[in-house]
Amino acid sequence: MHPDRRFLKLLLPLLSALCFLAPSPRPLAAAAGRPVHPLYDERLDRAAHLVLQMKLDPADSLIEAWIAENPKRPVGYFFSGVSQAWRLFLQPEGADLEPLKKRLAATLSRCSLLSQKTQGRGEYGALEGSLYAGASCGLEAMLAMLDGRYLVMAPLAHQAWGHIQQAVVADPLFYDSYMSVGIYQYFTGRLPEVMRLMAVSCGFEGDCRKGLDNLRLAAARGLYSGDEARIVLMNIYAIYDEPLDEGVLEMARGMFERYPDNPLVQVRYGDLLLKAERFDQAEAVFGGIERKISAGAPFYDNRIFSAEAVAYRLALSEKGLGRDGQALERLRAILSLGDAVSPEWIVPASHLECGELYLRAGDLESAGRELKMASSGNHRKSQKRARELLDRLAAQSRQGELSNLAPSGAAR
Repeated sequence: MHPDRRFLKLLLPLLSALCFLAPSPRPLAAAAGRPVHPLYDERLDRAAHLVLQMKLDPADSLIEAWIAENPKRPVGYFFSGVSQAWRLFLQPEGADLEPLKKRLAATLSRCSLLSQKTQGRGEYGALEGSLYAGASCGLEAMLAMLDGRYLVMAPLAHQAWGHIQQAVVADPLFYDSYMSVGIYQYFTGRLPEVMRLMAVSCGFEGDCRKGLDNLRLAAARGLYSGDEARIVLMNIYAIYDEPLDEGVLEMARGMFERYPDNPLVQVRYGDLLLKAERFDQAEAVFGGIERKISAGAPFYDNRIFSAEAVAYRLALSEKGLGRDGQALERLRAILSLGDAVSPEWIVPASHLECGELYLRAGDLESAGRELKMASSGNHRKSQKRARELLDRLAAQSRQGELSNLAPSGAAR
Protein backbone atom coordinates (compact mmCIF):
# COMPACT_ATOMS: atom_id res chain seq x y z
CA MET A 1 0.00 0.00 0.00
CA HIS A 2 1.27 3.49 -0.83
CA PRO A 3 2.64 5.24 2.32
CA ASP A 4 0.33 8.24 1.95
CA ARG A 5 -2.66 5.95 1.67
CA ARG A 6 -1.52 3.98 4.72
CA PHE A 7 -1.35 7.25 6.65
CA LEU A 8 -4.92 8.05 5.65
CA LYS A 9 -6.10 4.57 6.56
CA LEU A 10 -4.61 4.97 10.03
CA LEU A 11 -6.86 7.99 10.59
CA LEU A 12 -9.88 5.65 10.46
CA PRO A 13 -10.29 5.21 14.23
CA LEU A 14 -10.01 8.97 14.74
CA LEU A 15 -12.60 9.78 12.12
CA SER A 16 -14.84 6.96 13.30
CA ALA A 17 -14.84 8.44 16.76
CA LEU A 18 -15.72 11.89 15.45
CA CYS A 19 -18.46 10.38 13.35
CA PHE A 20 -20.19 8.44 16.09
CA LEU A 21 -19.94 10.96 18.88
CA ALA A 22 -22.35 13.83 19.15
CA PRO A 23 -21.59 16.47 21.75
CA SER A 24 -24.62 15.58 23.86
CA PRO A 25 -25.56 18.12 26.51
CA ARG A 26 -25.68 16.91 30.09
CA PRO A 27 -28.01 18.58 32.62
CA LEU A 28 -25.75 17.68 35.55
CA ALA A 29 -24.56 21.25 36.06
CA ALA A 30 -28.12 22.52 36.33
CA ALA A 31 -29.12 19.71 38.68
CA ALA A 32 -26.23 20.59 41.00
CA GLY A 33 -27.31 24.22 41.12
CA ARG A 34 -24.42 25.47 39.01
CA PRO A 35 -24.97 27.72 35.98
CA VAL A 36 -25.47 25.95 32.67
CA HIS A 37 -23.45 27.00 29.64
CA PRO A 38 -25.39 29.20 27.16
CA LEU A 39 -24.97 26.57 24.45
CA TYR A 40 -26.86 23.99 26.53
CA ASP A 41 -30.33 22.97 25.36
CA GLU A 42 -32.49 20.46 27.21
CA ARG A 43 -34.22 19.10 24.10
CA LEU A 44 -30.94 18.38 22.37
CA ASP A 45 -29.84 16.72 25.58
CA ARG A 46 -32.79 14.34 25.39
CA ALA A 47 -32.19 13.74 21.69
CA ALA A 48 -28.53 12.90 22.29
CA HIS A 49 -29.44 10.34 24.95
CA LEU A 50 -31.95 8.79 22.56
CA VAL A 51 -29.25 8.51 19.88
CA LEU A 52 -26.92 6.60 22.21
CA GLN A 53 -29.86 4.43 23.27
CA MET A 54 -30.37 3.68 19.54
CA LYS A 55 -33.87 5.16 19.64
CA LEU A 56 -33.14 7.05 16.46
CA ASP A 57 -36.67 7.75 15.23
CA PRO A 58 -37.77 9.68 18.34
CA ALA A 59 -34.35 11.36 18.42
CA ASP A 60 -34.83 12.54 14.84
CA SER A 61 -38.28 13.93 15.68
CA LEU A 62 -36.87 16.01 18.54
CA ILE A 63 -33.96 17.24 16.43
CA GLU A 64 -36.15 18.18 13.45
CA ALA A 65 -38.51 20.14 15.71
CA TRP A 66 -35.52 21.94 17.22
CA ILE A 67 -34.13 22.80 13.77
CA ALA A 68 -37.52 24.19 12.71
CA GLU A 69 -37.35 26.63 15.64
CA ASN A 70 -33.60 27.36 15.25
CA PRO A 71 -32.94 27.18 11.50
CA LYS A 72 -29.84 29.39 11.62
CA ARG A 73 -27.88 27.43 14.20
CA PRO A 74 -25.50 24.65 13.06
CA VAL A 75 -25.80 22.48 16.16
CA GLY A 76 -29.19 21.03 15.19
CA TYR A 77 -27.90 19.94 11.79
CA PHE A 78 -24.86 18.33 13.38
CA PHE A 79 -27.03 16.34 15.79
CA SER A 80 -29.13 15.26 12.82
CA GLY A 81 -25.96 14.23 10.99
CA VAL A 82 -24.76 12.12 13.91
CA SER A 83 -28.08 10.28 14.08
CA GLN A 84 -27.83 9.61 10.35
CA ALA A 85 -24.22 8.44 10.76
CA TRP A 86 -25.24 5.84 13.34
CA ARG A 87 -27.83 4.55 10.86
CA LEU A 88 -25.26 4.47 8.07
CA PHE A 89 -22.57 2.54 9.91
CA LEU A 90 -24.90 0.06 11.59
CA GLN A 91 -26.62 -1.05 8.40
CA PRO A 92 -26.58 -4.80 7.69
CA GLU A 93 -24.14 -6.27 5.19
CA GLY A 94 -25.27 -5.71 1.59
CA ALA A 95 -27.58 -2.77 2.35
CA ASP A 96 -27.79 0.09 -0.15
CA LEU A 97 -25.90 2.92 1.57
CA GLU A 98 -26.16 5.56 -1.15
CA PRO A 99 -29.44 7.21 -0.03
CA LEU A 100 -28.11 7.53 3.53
CA LYS A 101 -24.80 8.91 2.30
CA LYS A 102 -26.48 11.55 0.14
CA ARG A 103 -28.78 12.63 2.95
CA LEU A 104 -25.86 12.88 5.39
CA ALA A 105 -23.75 14.85 2.91
CA ALA A 106 -26.56 17.39 2.46
CA THR A 107 -27.03 17.74 6.23
CA LEU A 108 -23.31 18.28 6.81
CA SER A 109 -23.12 20.83 4.01
CA ARG A 110 -25.85 22.84 5.73
CA CYS A 111 -24.11 22.49 9.10
CA SER A 112 -20.80 23.69 7.64
CA LEU A 113 -22.41 26.72 5.97
CA LEU A 114 -24.21 27.78 9.16
CA SER A 115 -21.06 27.23 11.23
CA GLN A 116 -19.19 29.77 9.10
CA LYS A 117 -22.00 32.31 9.51
CA THR A 118 -22.25 31.68 13.25
CA GLN A 119 -18.58 32.36 13.99
CA GLY A 120 -19.06 36.12 13.88
CA ARG A 121 -22.40 36.16 15.66
CA GLY A 122 -22.77 37.00 19.36
CA GLU A 123 -20.58 36.29 22.37
CA TYR A 124 -20.53 32.51 21.85
CA GLY A 125 -20.65 32.51 18.05
CA ALA A 126 -16.93 31.85 17.71
CA LEU A 127 -17.18 28.81 19.98
CA GLU A 128 -20.30 27.31 18.42
CA GLY A 129 -19.17 28.05 14.87
CA SER A 130 -15.68 26.59 15.36
CA LEU A 131 -16.92 23.57 17.29
CA TYR A 132 -19.46 22.45 14.71
CA ALA A 133 -17.34 23.44 11.73
CA GLY A 134 -14.74 21.00 13.04
CA ALA A 135 -17.28 18.33 13.85
CA SER A 136 -18.92 18.51 10.42
CA CYS A 137 -15.50 18.35 8.72
CA GLY A 138 -14.75 15.18 10.69
CA LEU A 139 -17.97 13.57 9.52
CA GLU A 140 -17.38 14.68 5.93
CA ALA A 141 -13.88 13.18 6.07
CA MET A 142 -15.38 9.88 7.16
CA LEU A 143 -17.79 9.91 4.24
CA ALA A 144 -14.93 10.65 1.84
CA MET A 145 -12.92 7.75 3.24
CA LEU A 146 -15.85 5.35 2.83
CA ASP A 147 -16.00 6.31 -0.84
CA GLY A 148 -12.23 5.94 -1.27
CA ARG A 149 -11.76 9.68 -1.84
CA TYR A 150 -8.56 9.83 0.20
CA LEU A 151 -7.26 13.05 -1.36
CA VAL A 152 -10.47 14.76 -0.21
CA MET A 153 -10.36 13.15 3.22
CA ALA A 154 -6.93 14.43 4.25
CA PRO A 155 -7.63 18.19 3.97
CA LEU A 156 -11.01 17.72 5.67
CA ALA A 157 -9.32 16.06 8.65
CA HIS A 158 -6.79 18.89 8.74
CA GLN A 159 -9.57 21.50 8.67
CA ALA A 160 -11.37 19.71 11.50
CA TRP A 161 -8.25 19.87 13.69
CA GLY A 162 -7.84 23.59 12.97
CA HIS A 163 -11.46 24.36 13.90
CA ILE A 164 -11.19 22.38 17.13
CA GLN A 165 -8.13 24.40 18.17
CA GLN A 166 -10.08 27.60 17.49
CA ALA A 167 -12.90 26.34 19.72
CA VAL A 168 -10.45 25.80 22.59
CA VAL A 169 -9.13 29.35 22.17
CA ALA A 170 -12.68 30.75 22.07
CA ASP A 171 -13.52 29.18 25.45
CA PRO A 172 -10.77 27.19 27.24
CA LEU A 173 -13.22 26.20 29.98
CA PHE A 174 -15.67 24.60 27.57
CA TYR A 175 -14.42 21.09 28.33
CA ASP A 176 -16.34 19.34 25.57
CA SER A 177 -13.79 20.61 23.06
CA TYR A 178 -11.11 18.58 24.79
CA MET A 179 -12.76 15.36 23.69
CA SER A 180 -11.93 16.10 20.05
CA VAL A 181 -8.48 17.42 21.02
CA GLY A 182 -7.84 14.18 22.90
CA ILE A 183 -8.97 12.03 19.98
CA TYR A 184 -6.57 13.74 17.57
CA GLN A 185 -3.67 13.70 20.04
CA TYR A 186 -4.09 10.02 20.86
CA PHE A 187 -4.53 8.62 17.36
CA THR A 188 -1.83 10.82 15.85
CA GLY A 189 0.46 9.62 18.62
CA ARG A 190 -0.25 6.00 17.66
CA LEU A 191 0.90 6.41 14.07
CA PRO A 192 4.22 4.80 13.06
CA GLU A 193 7.07 7.26 13.50
CA VAL A 194 7.41 8.31 9.85
CA MET A 195 3.67 8.81 9.45
CA ARG A 196 3.43 10.58 12.81
CA LEU A 197 6.10 13.04 11.67
CA MET A 198 4.12 13.60 8.49
CA ALA A 199 1.00 14.29 10.54
CA VAL A 200 2.81 16.64 12.93
CA SER A 201 4.31 18.51 9.97
CA CYS A 202 0.73 19.01 8.74
CA GLY A 203 -0.20 20.65 12.04
CA PHE A 204 -1.51 17.69 14.06
CA GLU A 205 -0.36 17.09 17.62
CA GLY A 206 0.56 13.54 18.59
CA ASP A 207 0.77 12.54 22.25
CA CYS A 208 -1.09 9.46 23.53
CA ARG A 209 -0.76 10.42 27.21
CA LYS A 210 -2.10 13.92 26.66
CA GLY A 211 -4.84 12.50 24.49
CA LEU A 212 -6.04 10.15 27.22
CA ASP A 213 -5.85 12.94 29.81
CA ASN A 214 -7.99 15.23 27.65
CA LEU A 215 -10.52 12.47 27.01
CA ARG A 216 -10.79 11.85 30.75
CA LEU A 217 -11.20 15.59 31.31
CA ALA A 218 -14.09 15.68 28.83
CA ALA A 219 -15.62 12.59 30.42
CA ALA A 220 -15.43 14.10 33.91
CA ARG A 221 -16.19 17.78 33.27
CA GLY A 222 -17.70 18.13 29.82
CA LEU A 223 -21.17 19.60 29.76
CA TYR A 224 -21.91 17.94 26.41
CA SER A 225 -19.56 14.99 26.04
CA GLY A 226 -19.42 12.79 29.14
CA ASP A 227 -20.71 9.51 27.75
CA GLU A 228 -19.25 10.13 24.30
CA ALA A 229 -15.76 10.55 25.75
CA ARG A 230 -16.29 7.36 27.74
CA ILE A 231 -17.17 5.49 24.54
CA VAL A 232 -13.94 6.73 22.92
CA LEU A 233 -12.00 5.54 25.98
CA MET A 234 -13.71 2.15 25.79
CA ASN A 235 -12.65 1.83 22.14
CA ILE A 236 -9.07 2.82 22.91
CA TYR A 237 -8.63 0.46 25.85
CA ALA A 238 -10.32 -2.42 24.00
CA ILE A 239 -8.31 -2.13 20.77
CA TYR A 240 -4.89 -0.81 21.74
CA ASP A 241 -2.19 -1.91 24.18
CA GLU A 242 -3.25 0.33 27.02
CA PRO A 243 -3.04 -1.26 30.49
CA LEU A 244 -6.43 -1.91 32.03
CA ASP A 245 -7.33 -1.07 35.61
CA GLU A 246 -10.46 -1.40 37.73
CA GLY A 247 -11.41 2.21 37.00
CA VAL A 248 -11.65 1.58 33.25
CA LEU A 249 -13.65 -1.61 33.74
CA GLU A 250 -16.01 0.09 36.17
CA MET A 251 -16.57 2.97 33.74
CA ALA A 252 -17.26 0.47 30.94
CA ARG A 253 -19.64 -1.56 33.09
CA GLY A 254 -21.65 1.59 33.79
CA MET A 255 -21.92 2.30 30.08
CA PHE A 256 -22.86 -1.33 29.37
CA GLU A 257 -25.73 -1.11 31.84
CA ARG A 258 -26.83 2.35 30.67
CA TYR A 259 -27.01 1.49 26.96
CA PRO A 260 -28.26 -2.11 26.54
CA ASP A 261 -29.49 -1.43 22.99
CA ASN A 262 -26.24 0.10 21.69
CA PRO A 263 -24.21 -2.65 19.95
CA LEU A 264 -20.96 -0.64 19.99
CA VAL A 265 -21.07 -0.19 23.77
CA GLN A 266 -22.10 -3.81 24.37
CA VAL A 267 -19.35 -5.31 22.19
CA ARG A 268 -16.62 -3.08 23.54
CA TYR A 269 -17.47 -3.96 27.12
CA GLY A 270 -17.15 -7.63 26.17
CA ASP A 271 -13.81 -6.90 24.50
CA LEU A 272 -12.54 -5.24 27.67
CA LEU A 273 -13.57 -8.28 29.71
CA LEU A 274 -11.67 -10.53 27.27
CA LYS A 275 -8.61 -8.32 27.62
CA ALA A 276 -8.91 -8.52 31.42
CA GLU A 277 -9.19 -12.33 31.09
CA ARG A 278 -12.59 -12.36 32.77
CA PHE A 279 -13.71 -15.00 30.34
CA ASP A 280 -16.87 -16.09 32.13
CA GLN A 281 -18.19 -12.51 32.18
CA ALA A 282 -17.16 -11.98 28.54
CA GLU A 283 -19.00 -15.15 27.52
CA ALA A 284 -22.15 -13.90 29.22
CA VAL A 285 -21.93 -10.53 27.43
CA PHE A 286 -21.31 -12.00 23.97
CA GLY A 287 -23.93 -14.67 24.53
CA GLY A 288 -26.44 -11.89 25.19
CA ILE A 289 -25.36 -10.09 22.02
CA GLU A 290 -25.68 -13.31 19.99
CA ARG A 291 -29.24 -13.76 21.28
CA LYS A 292 -30.09 -10.17 20.30
CA ILE A 293 -28.78 -10.77 16.77
CA SER A 294 -30.82 -13.98 16.49
CA ALA A 295 -33.93 -12.19 17.75
CA GLY A 296 -33.52 -9.42 15.17
CA ALA A 297 -32.89 -6.64 17.69
CA PRO A 298 -32.58 -3.28 15.87
CA PHE A 299 -29.05 -2.42 14.66
CA TYR A 300 -27.47 -5.61 16.05
CA ASP A 301 -27.21 -7.19 12.58
CA ASN A 302 -24.65 -4.73 11.25
CA ARG A 303 -21.55 -4.56 9.07
CA ILE A 304 -19.18 -3.68 11.91
CA PHE A 305 -20.02 -6.30 14.55
CA SER A 306 -21.36 -9.20 12.51
CA ALA A 307 -22.73 -12.49 13.81
CA GLU A 308 -19.39 -14.09 12.86
CA ALA A 309 -17.45 -11.44 14.81
CA VAL A 310 -19.54 -12.17 17.90
CA ALA A 311 -19.17 -15.95 17.43
CA TYR A 312 -15.38 -15.47 17.18
CA ARG A 313 -15.39 -13.58 20.48
CA LEU A 314 -17.44 -16.35 22.07
CA ALA A 315 -14.81 -18.85 20.89
CA LEU A 316 -12.11 -16.75 22.57
CA SER A 317 -14.14 -16.81 25.78
CA GLU A 318 -14.50 -20.61 25.59
CA LYS A 319 -10.79 -21.01 24.88
CA GLY A 320 -9.98 -18.85 27.90
CA LEU A 321 -12.24 -21.02 30.06
CA GLY A 322 -10.45 -24.17 28.87
CA ARG A 323 -13.37 -25.46 26.81
CA ASP A 324 -11.15 -26.12 23.80
CA GLY A 325 -13.50 -28.54 22.06
CA GLN A 326 -16.37 -26.05 22.08
CA ALA A 327 -14.08 -23.27 20.91
CA LEU A 328 -12.80 -25.39 17.99
CA GLU A 329 -16.32 -26.36 17.02
CA ARG A 330 -17.42 -22.72 16.99
CA LEU A 331 -14.37 -21.62 14.97
CA ARG A 332 -14.88 -24.40 12.41
CA ALA A 333 -18.50 -23.30 12.02
CA ILE A 334 -17.30 -19.78 11.22
CA LEU A 335 -14.74 -21.02 8.69
CA SER A 336 -17.31 -23.29 7.02
CA LEU A 337 -19.13 -20.14 5.84
CA GLY A 338 -16.25 -19.34 3.45
CA ASP A 339 -16.58 -16.05 1.59
CA ALA A 340 -19.76 -15.18 3.49
CA VAL A 341 -17.74 -14.35 6.63
CA SER A 342 -17.67 -10.65 7.43
CA PRO A 343 -15.51 -8.75 8.20
CA GLU A 344 -12.64 -10.44 6.35
CA TRP A 345 -10.19 -10.43 9.28
CA ILE A 346 -12.34 -13.01 11.08
CA VAL A 347 -11.13 -15.78 8.72
CA PRO A 348 -7.34 -15.55 9.34
CA ALA A 349 -7.97 -14.81 13.02
CA SER A 350 -10.09 -17.96 13.30
CA HIS A 351 -7.40 -20.05 11.58
CA LEU A 352 -4.86 -18.67 14.07
CA GLU A 353 -7.03 -19.59 17.05
CA CYS A 354 -7.60 -23.09 15.62
CA GLY A 355 -3.83 -23.46 15.21
CA GLU A 356 -3.20 -22.47 18.83
CA LEU A 357 -5.87 -24.88 20.07
CA TYR A 358 -4.38 -27.76 18.05
CA LEU A 359 -0.94 -26.89 19.44
CA ARG A 360 -2.37 -27.08 22.93
CA ALA A 361 -3.78 -30.52 22.10
CA GLY A 362 -0.45 -31.71 20.67
CA ASP A 363 -1.80 -32.12 17.11
CA LEU A 364 1.15 -30.51 15.34
CA GLU A 365 0.06 -31.47 11.82
CA SER A 366 -3.34 -29.79 12.16
CA ALA A 367 -1.76 -26.84 13.94
CA GLY A 368 0.70 -26.29 11.10
CA ARG A 369 -2.06 -26.43 8.51
CA GLU A 370 -4.18 -23.83 10.34
CA LEU A 371 -1.23 -21.54 11.05
CA LYS A 372 -0.23 -21.56 7.37
CA MET A 373 -3.76 -20.47 6.50
CA ALA A 374 -3.55 -17.67 9.06
CA SER A 375 -0.14 -16.53 7.86
CA SER A 376 -1.40 -16.15 4.29
CA GLY A 377 -4.42 -14.06 5.27
CA ASN A 378 -4.74 -10.29 5.10
CA HIS A 379 -4.95 -9.60 8.85
CA ARG A 380 -1.55 -8.28 9.91
CA LYS A 381 -1.84 -9.20 13.59
CA SER A 382 -2.85 -12.79 12.77
CA GLN A 383 -0.10 -13.04 10.16
CA LYS A 384 2.59 -11.99 12.63
CA ARG A 385 1.51 -14.36 15.39
CA ALA A 386 1.00 -17.28 12.97
CA ARG A 387 4.49 -16.84 11.48
CA GLU A 388 6.04 -16.72 14.94
CA LEU A 389 4.36 -20.01 15.83
CA LEU A 390 5.30 -21.61 12.50
CA ASP A 391 8.95 -20.62 13.05
CA ARG A 392 8.80 -22.17 16.52
CA LEU A 393 7.31 -25.37 15.09
CA ALA A 394 10.02 -25.51 12.42
CA ALA A 395 12.74 -25.03 15.04
CA GLN A 396 11.27 -27.82 17.18
CA SER A 397 11.09 -30.08 14.15
CA ARG A 398 14.76 -29.45 13.29
CA GLN A 399 15.75 -30.08 16.88
CA GLY A 400 13.86 -33.36 16.85
CA GLU A 401 15.59 -34.48 13.65
CA LEU A 402 19.01 -33.70 15.15
CA SER A 403 18.11 -35.63 18.27
CA ASN A 404 17.13 -38.65 16.23
CA LEU A 405 20.48 -38.52 14.38
CA ALA A 406 22.54 -38.36 17.60
CA PRO A 407 24.68 -41.48 18.40
CA SER A 408 23.34 -43.91 20.99
CA GLY A 409 24.28 -42.78 24.50
CA ALA A 410 25.06 -39.21 23.42
CA ALA A 411 23.83 -36.38 25.66
CA ARG A 412 20.42 -35.18 24.64
